Order: sequence, then structure tokens, then C-alpha cells
Amino acid sequence: MTMTKRLNRTLKDERGFTLIEMLMSLLVMGILMSISIPSIRGHMARADLRAGAREIVATLRNARDKAINEQVPRIVQFDETSKTFQLKKLVKTGPTSYAWEVERVPDKVEPSVTFTANFPSVAGVPVAGVSIPADAVYFGTRGRYPSVAAVPPGPYTATLTSSGTSRTVTITVYERTGEVTGV
Repeated sequence: MTMTKRLNRTLKDERGFTLIEMLMSLLVMGILMSISIPSIRGHMARADLRAGAREIVATLRNARDKAINEQVPRIVQFDETSKTFQLKKLVKTGPTSYAWEVERVPDKVEPSVTFTANFPSVAGVPVAGVSIPADAVYFGTRGRYPSVAAVPPGPYTATLTSSGTSRTVTITVYERTGEVTGV
């Protein structure tokens, strides 16, 4: 028997799926999808939370390193309403005046992530006439908060929460060393 005849006979003997078999397989796939989608959403929410925390920690560590290496104080200012944070440095704007200048455009956390910052405001630090805003982390030229009586004892924290999950991540800045931990 030739190969073509054998193939034709094999194909004629084969039967397809019945409608009931197709519907059952679709039903099983639908059930599996309905079970897995909430799990996928939770995973995505946790991934957004971790990514936001990593970005904030990287920015804080970068600010600390720049303050030490360039001997110019830095702050990372948080805006809880717009969910942004940005790096600023102290610049001289006149013979005896200073101001915080934006060093990098604001970074934004994912829309599903909210954060609350708990950082102290300090007037007259690092120079007279300039204050550390209440929503900012300060790094002096030694990489830490100033050692003045006006600064309440730390550590200071920022807490990130994801709306898609009950998890939170706490980022901690230690005032004596400037060390940043989290994630």
C-alpha cells in the first residue's frame, strides 16, 4: 500500500471532537481563568508596591551619596497628594541666601500605591533662612540629619501601601547615620 493511501485511510478513520467535548473543555478553561485572575491581580499589586519602594530607597540612597561626595546637602521631598518624590540640593542664590533647587524631575509611584511620610521639619538648617520641609528627608554633608535639639529623635519612616493588597512596606531613615533600609 502506498503512503498516500495509508494516510487517506488514517484521516478517514479519525473523528473530531464532539460539541459536548468542546463545551466541557471551554468550561474547564473558564473555571481555571476565574480562579487565576484574582491571584494575578494580587501579584501585580505586590509587584507595584515593591517597585515603588525600591525606587524610593534608590533615590534616598542616591541623595545621601551625593550629599557626602559633593559636600552639598540634599533633600528628597515627598508629595503624598500627587504621589511623587523628588531630589533637591541646596544652592546659593545670593551673597547670603540659599534655596532648595530641583536636581531631578519628580518620580511618581504607581497609581495603586499610596504612601505616608513621617519626616521632621527643621527651621534654620542647614543654614539660616532655609528650612527642611516636613515632607522631606534631609541628608547633610555627612549623610545624616543635623544634630540639633530641634530635630526629634528618629528613625523616620515612609510607609507604602497597595490598594490591591493588604501589604505595606516601610522605608526607614536613621537620623544618626543616614542609613536607608526597606524593601
